Amino acid sequence: FEHVVLPRHFVRSEDATAPSSSDGGGGIRQSLTKTASVFTMSLEKTNDKYQRAEPGETERPTALYPIWDTPEEQLADFGIGVGLYFNSLKVLSIILAVAGLICIPAMKFYSGTEYTVGGQVGLFEGGLAGSAICTDQRWVACPTCKPKDWEASFPPVGDRYAEMESDNGEKLTFILRNFCEVQFHPGLFLFIALLFVTVSIFLYGLRTERKEIDFDEAQQTTTDYSIEVMYPPKDARDPEEWRDFFTRVSGEHVTVCTIALDNEELVRALLARRQKYMHLEMFM
Repeated sequence: FEHVVLPRHFVRSEDATAPSSSDGGGGIRQSLTKTASVFTMSLEKTNDKYQRAEPGETERPTALYPIWDTPEEQLADFGIGVGLYFNSLKVLSIILAVAGLICIPAMKFYSGTEYTVGGQVGLFEGGLAGSAICTDQRWVACPTCKPKDWEASFPPVGDRYAEMESDNGEKLTFILRNFCEVQFHPGLFLFIALLFVTVSIFLYGLRTERKEIDFDEAQQTTTDYSIEVMYPPKDARDPEEWRDFFTRVSGEHVTVCTIALDNEELVRALLARRQKYMHLEMFM
């Protein structure tokens, strides 16, 4: 299971453990040592701490990626998107933690008696202590209030409006009013926290482009060693001729050379013809 589903990396020579056998395990141990040495040289060439093993690898010694010791740059082994996700998760956690520390004075004010008489009664059990919820609420008379002033808002707050009749049949209007006193300094700390989060996320967005390039450079793919020639001569359609040209110019070995013809319209027409032909066959 873990050799197929879970991510694993090749083990270095100093970490490789050779199994024992009845003949002392000499042949197996020697084979594992040579294999680990080859991949140690490969790791040194790529400057990677770990080299990812393909799913199902059982012939060479592998181990699970460590949780705390895996470099952030090597998360690109699982794709640039995975590396950016964990990087943004780390950065946003730090930003929100700092913003939470900035909000501590405001939370202390809201949970104290300066904001509401007797403190925020009943909110400590629900984990809402320190928020701006007001628990000091009382019904007061409001002769000029009308139902439409409370029901037209979004979200509706009709439960804060009430009517009743007096003994002489006169209609009395009441509203539920908050008596919490808001001061300037808690709002200032909340504004600073909001400003800090906004500026930090903006700067991180600018840094993400550079981080994406770093992850892409850390991941070796065929694109890093490929050359694409745009608008070649119309008569240059022989791949072997291109291979000989690149070999002569670069002085290096050319592994693969292919030519892509600009015949998308023809391919789409042939595909449409095939679909219509198959459609006719279904009704014949």
